[in-house]
This record gives sequence, C-alpha cells and structure tokens, in this order.
Amino acid sequence: MDGFAAHDAPGWAALAEGLILLTTALGLGAATSRLRLGPTVGYIAAGALLGPHGLRLLGDAPGLHSVTELGVTLLLFAIGLEFPWRVLRSLGRGPLLGGGGQILLTALVGLGISRAVGASTGTALAVGAVLALSSTASVLRTLSGRTETDTVHGRLTVSVLILQDLALVPLLLLVAAMTHSGSPSAITLAIGLSIGLTLVLAAVLMILAKVVMPRVLTATSSLAHRELAILLALVTATGAAYFAHRLGLSPAMGSFLAGMLLADSPFALQLRSDVEALKAIFLALFFVSIGFLFNGAWVVQHPVQVALATAGVLLFKTLTASAALIVFGAPRRAAFAAGICLAQIGEFSYVLALQASSFGLFSPDTMALIVAALVLTLAATPLLVALGARVSLPTATVASSDTAQNASTPHRVVVIGFGPVGAATAAEALRSGREITVIELNPRLVGQARSEGFEVHLGDATHPEVLRHAHVGDAAAVAVTVPDHRAAALIIQLVRILAPEALVVARSRYHLHTTGLHNAGADHVVDEEQEVGAMLARLGL
Repeated sequence: MDGFAAHDAPGWAALAEGLILLTTALGLGAATSRLRLGPTVGYIAAGALLGPHGLRLLGDAPGLHSVTELGVTLLLFAIGLEFPWRVLRSLGRGPLLGGGGQILLTALVGLGISRAVGASTGTALAVGAVLALSSTASVLRTLSGRTETDTVHGRLTVSVLILQDLALVPLLLLVAAMTHSGSPSAITLAIGLSIGLTLVLAAVLMILAKVVMPRVLTATSSLAHRELAILLALVTATGAAYFAHRLGLSPAMGSFLAGMLLADSPFALQLRSDVEALKAIFLALFFVSIGFLFNGAWVVQHPVQVALATAGVLLFKTLTASAALIVFGAPRRAAFAAGICLAQIGEFSYVLALQASSFGLFSPDTMALIVAALVLTLAATPLLVALGARVSLPTATVASSDTAQNASTPHRVVVIGFGPVGAATAAEALRSGREITVIELNPRLVGQARSEGFEVHLGDATHPEVLRHAHVGDAAAVAVTVPDHRAAALIIQLVRILAPEALVVARSRYHLHTTGLHNAGADHVVDEEQEVGAMLARLGL
C-alpha cells in the first residue's frame, strides 16, 4: 500500500504532468515545424492547450510554475552569454544608433498611443517598453535557417536585436520605478536606488566573472569535467537571479546580467557550448509558459480588439524600426526589410509584461490582449522574415556575392589543438603568410598561443558551437592535431559538415587509427608511426 501511495505523492504527480507537457510540446513543435511555422508556435500551442485557459491539465501541477520560472532565468543567462561588450563595439556607429533609435522611437510612440486611449502614465510607459522589443530567439533562428544573417538587412536586424536585449535591464528598472507613487522627486529617488542596486549587483558579478570563476575553472579542471562547468553555470545564473530578487530587482535581469558579464570571460565560449543543449529545453519551457497565459476564450470574445492590436503592432513596429534605421544611414530597402523582420513582440516583452502585471500596471484584460498579440505576431515571424528577404532582394544579392567573393580568398587556417604538433603546425602556416586561428581546451596552452600572437578560442572542438564561433566554415584548411583518435574523428566529421570545401589534415598517433580518420573525412592523415619509421630508415641509411 505504501508503494502505491508513493506514486500519488505530489512529486510524482508533477513528474507525470511534466511528461505530458514535454510530450505535447514535442508533438506540436514537430507539427508546426512541418508547416514551416517553426517549433516556437507548437510550444506556445502546447501551453495554451494544457494550461489554465485550455484543458486545465496542468493548471495545478505542483512545482510546474517554478520549473517554468527556472527556465526563463536560465534562458536569459544563456542569451546574455551571447552578447559580450566587444560585440557592441564591432557593430559600428550606424547600427548602434539605429538600434537605440528604434527602441526609443517605438517606446515613445507606444507611450503616446496608450495615453491617447486613456491609459495611466505608468501603464503607458510599460506598454511602450513592451512594444520596443522583438523576438531574438525566433528571428535569429529563422534568419539562420535561411542563411540570411550575413545579408545587409540580416546584419541590421541582428544589430537591433542585440541592442534590444541589452535594453532589457534599463526597461525593467523603468517599469519597476513606475510602480512607485508620490512626487516626481520620490519617483526619481526610487529610480536612482534601483540603478544603484543594479550597479552593485553588476560589480559583484563582474568580480566573480573576472577574478573568481577563471581561477575556479582552472584550479578544478572544470573544462575537462564537463558536468562541473555546467553546474557552475547553473549556480551562477540562479544565484544572480536570487540575489537580484533579494535586492528588490528583477530576477530575470540578474541572470541576464550574469550571462552578459561572463560573456567576456575567456571561458565563455565553452560555457555557451555546454549550456547549448539545456538552452533548447529552457526555450521550450519559456514559450510553453507564454502559452499558459494565452486565453483563447477571451480572444474569441474580443476578435476585433485582437485583430486591430495585432495588425497595429506589425505595421507600427515595421514603420518605427525602418524610420530609425534610415535616419541613421541604413539603405532604405534594407532598413524596411529589417523593420519587417522586427515587427513582432518578443520574449523579453513577455518578461516586461509579467513584471508590469505583477506590479498592477496591467489589468487582466490588458494582459490578455498583450499576450494574444505576442503569440500571433510570434507565429507570423517566419512569414515576416520571408517577406523581409523579398523586400531586400537586390541588396541581399549584393551581400551574398560579396560574401562569396570573400570566401573565395583562402588565406585562413584553423589549427585544433596547440600541443607540440599544433604549435609547430601553426608556426609553419604563419610563416607561409596564412591567417591562423587556434582552438584549444587547456588554459595553459591557450595562454602560450596568445603570447605567441595567435588568435585563440578556448573551448572543446568536439562541440559544434565552438567550431562555429571560431568561423571554421570560412576556413581554407583545418589541421586537427589532437592526440585522441576518437575526439579527432568526431572533430573531422563536424568540420566536414560546417566546412565541406575546406582541406582537412589530421595526425594519427598510431597506424591502426589512420583509416578511421580518413573515413571520418580527412583529406590527408599524417601517420606518426609510419613517418617515424621512414625517418629512422633514412637516418640509418
């Protein structure tokens, strides 16, 4: 009897309902992918179907709300890892000003429209902040799937998305400040206090990212033991969220800040690679949580409001984003195409809306309308990106030809592994006038390679994300010098997928592994046993 009772315990009930949720998300995500709508729509549909406004199968699941909140926290940490400060510097003045202008213009126009229809100042500011942000996850995934991130409008879109993600922190502070009632001086004091606490949190996180974590990772060999690095990332993300909450700040902001500050760490690439698989799960949970709030019955009762809001958001955001980019020098056609790609409301808008709702700035009807517009515009993202590509076709063609021309000048060699063999390979390639990129997992060898002037990426090359970050796809040749034949074979297979035209050379420590490396896709394999035997024979003769 006790055994049967154990199966009815809350923990097992939560596990069963979580299994239902993930299975439904998997099925609907696969179905919407087949329909070319992307899996995001399926995840949202799963939440709407099973949640409190649908079949209510998960409305009272113990711990499920906490799991989705954890998913949001860890997703924002993973997104923060993608945006080191050097990315901002690489964007250039025009995209930076255009992205900032888009955020400001969209927020101000949204504020004005909200005030015109009778919303309070706090609610209107929150609406403007929600409208200012687009969906980084959906747009980047769609652009990457269409190989359009390097087109003119694609680069403009990506630069604006980066600025929008970074704007999350000040927008969260602004929404929180709007909850304070009283004189302008009291509101100003509240904003100043929030900014001060945020700076304190950022300073603590920066010390951890720059001083403490590199020493912990090096001292414990965490990069060699992958589970330790993943645990460290989880502790950092959840710890930052917890302390942000204790300081009266947004937990989402804390985890995003932690990821963004860690993005400049030499270990950031490997951390990104390690949490990549987890990020997919966090993303699914995140969009499922959006589906929980989607009230289909309310949408059916208010079809005109929802249709007008959705169409208005798409048109309004397209025009404001295009205008801001054109003002700061972007080509008109590419700017309009980027504006179309940015026309939806994004996942960070959802984070802002949740905070505004928890502070009482949004009524239930307002929140239902925002979530409905968010879901419908997210569902339209693949269509928007396709339309943007058609609008930007002439400039996209030019950008593609430029990219092809750049790719046709093979001067870059990627050396994987910087032991004695890799160091000798890199030095010889450098003497021949090649541009060298090194990928190495050992922090000591990374320091040695940097001291010799090479561009180095610290990470495990058996992870595709590490190879992509090192731009292996653009390399003319790849030298795989790692001694482990199993790792070498996996790396060669990944390189063949990412850079099918590159020349791949590899070392084989033992003769019996040479055929396996050839079969993995290496063009040339240096057999160390055979080479040493031939050299000894020459010396003997």
